[in-house]
Amino acid sequence: MTRYDVIVLGGGTMGAACAWELAKRNKRALVLEQFDFVHDRGAHSGQTRIFRHAYAEGAEYIPLVMRADRLWEDLENQTKTKILHRVGVLEMAAPGHLHARRARDSAARYQIEFQWLSPSQIRQAWPMIHIPDDWEGGFGPAGGLLDIDHALNGMVRTASQSGVELTSRTPVSAWGASATGVWVTTAERKYEADALIVTTGAWAARMLQQLNLPLTIQRKVQWWLEVKDSSPYAPERFPIFITDSSFGEIYGFPVYKVPGIKIANHAGGDPTDPD
Repeated sequence: MTRYDVIVLGGGTMGAACAWELAKRNKRALVLEQFDFVHDRGAHSGQTRIFRHAYAEGAEYIPLVMRADRLWEDLENQTKTKILHRVGVLEMAAPGHLHARRARDSAARYQIEFQWLSPSQIRQAWPMIHIPDDWEGGFGPAGGLLDIDHALNGMVRTASQSGVELTSRTPVSAWGASATGVWVTTAERKYEADALIVTTGAWAARMLQQLNLPLTIQRKVQWWLEVKDSSPYAPERFPIFITDSSFGEIYGFPVYKVPGIKIANHAGGDPTDPD
């Protein structure tokens, strides 16, 4: 039996990133994914994700984001593929809602460029955005969107080329630890390693049930609004937008690959079973 330094359960965003990092550290590693690598059933689905530096959720995220920025550039250089499109991130908030202001404050703490703009300045810069006069907003020019397919395929490919074993369509039935390491079983065989990393996303509640963690799974819906003329909403003309109001935390993307404006609500979500 081959013994590994590390086994990774789940090959989505976090699992692929672990594989890439383990490859850089010259670890003998195995990644087990129940579907194909890069699929449409995980948290990474939807083709794009926002990348921003001015974090309204807390300035403590910013050192992680700045390191991630360097790593995305490293991956782009390594794969010769464009992954991070710096279209900028426009944060807007209705009266009594603080998302934009918190983003500004976190950016100031780490001296990140963040342009505080009046509603009239926002309308002048992006005429397709009809922000009310009593709202407030700011713009982070270094943020943008991540091309998820390019990002995950790049991490998986470079990890595989460096010797990490990536096995798809291989659900894990059980795992455990002993005095000598960890073990994982599938329908076909048993694997052993010195360490185990569990990155199973929406299946974490099931995979980690023996730890009795209070995990719940929420369904997050994304949708695309068709536009008659997509040119004003092209990435070179239209930024990522994030709004905070009584309607929720609505965010969206320029038209990219799919002929429509992708929109979602960050808040809420219905409890669900991932299967």
